[in-house]
Amino acid sequence: MNFIDLPSTLKALFDAMVSLEKKEAARAPFSLAQILVMALILRVAGIVLTLQIAQVRLPDYLEIHDGRDYIAFAAALDHSTLRQSRQWVNVRFPGFPLAVYLLGLILGKAWGVAALVLNIGGALAAIYLFDRIFHNRWATLWFSIFPPSWFLFSSLNATEGFFLFLNLWGISLIWNNKRPHLGYVILGISALVRPFAIFAIAAILLGEFLRSRSWRIFLPAFLCSVPMLLWLGFCRIYYGSIFHNVNQYADIWGYQVFDRPFKALILHSLENPRILKLCLVWGTVLFSLVAAFHALRNWLHERGSDKWFVLAFWQIFSCLFYFSLSSANPFTSIDRYILTALPAQIASLESLIPKRKIFFYVVAIFTLMIVAYWNRNHFVQLAARR
Repeated sequence: MNFIDLPSTLKALFDAMVSLEKKEAARAPFSLAQILVMALILRVAGIVLTLQIAQVRLPDYLEIHDGRDYIAFAAALDHSTLRQSRQWVNVRFPGFPLAVYLLGLILGKAWGVAALVLNIGGALAAIYLFDRIFHNRWATLWFSIFPPSWFLFSSLNATEGFFLFLNLWGISLIWNNKRPHLGYVILGISALVRPFAIFAIAAILLGEFLRSRSWRIFLPAFLCSVPMLLWLGFCRIYYGSIFHNVNQYADIWGYQVFDRPFKALILHSLENPRILKLCLVWGTVLFSLVAAFHALRNWLHERGSDKWFVLAFWQIFSCLFYFSLSSANPFTSIDRYILTALPAQIASLESLIPKRKIFFYVVAIFTLMIVAYWNRNHFVQLAARR
């Protein structure tokens, strides 16, 4: 080889390495079945680790965070005493506890176990549907565990796993044109689990209107609203107030629901001395803004893409609401609130996702440790209050 050929030879070798790198990155890291099994094992490991580190029993674990209220709601349904339940139970929207009640009947009225099975099972179903909708196995892999808040709230008695399952199920039926009318109804049902489904629904309906330029969206909008209308009608008959849940929330939070936009997020940040909490809050904000920016940029580049329009405005609507909440909500719970738009965020950031298994292993172990630490601290705080 002479000196003149060396640059071209090095360039050829470099191009070959880049080509191999791209092929390796594009290759599916695991099968979908393997990802689902790993997601389940990691969540079970998180539960077992929590029980060992915090020195608590499974019934205690089943009642942390909002778990106690969902269990109480299901039990009240069983005893027909929902109207007499305490305020924190009455304020819950019925989607998740009603599903817990129905599954609990099959499981011998073990409401806590039913809630855990429903949430973890819902999380696994959400991962499956995410892969079927977005067709990016690396994105599916990271969606199975990231961020830590998603891992945490999809491995205990909370609504996140079941909620995202219903969201993605409805979107899948609509986008794949399998049964779009049923998809809209399922999205409406997801709003009974967490009302924040309205942001995904609004983005889909707005995208449909801009694409068709017709009033045919009235039917999808009506189908989305049917489950909520039925619940409001039930509240009027059973509780005597159409907006029962809204009134209950207003009582609990002292009528601070509406305040100057973004005030709480900034004010609490300036007053809070805890560095870790500040990093969590503003890390979540940054993650949300970057994901929304990527989706919006991709939509502007591909104006004909319904997918990117929905992903962009699903996140934009969500961010505007969560960041502008009053009281301490956006500061104390924003890492949880923003999970309602998590599929859109992960799908929007698919080009930035690390495509190395070793990174995933490190993040999985680190996330497992974070969740165990959070759960242990939660039990320590509970013990201190008693």
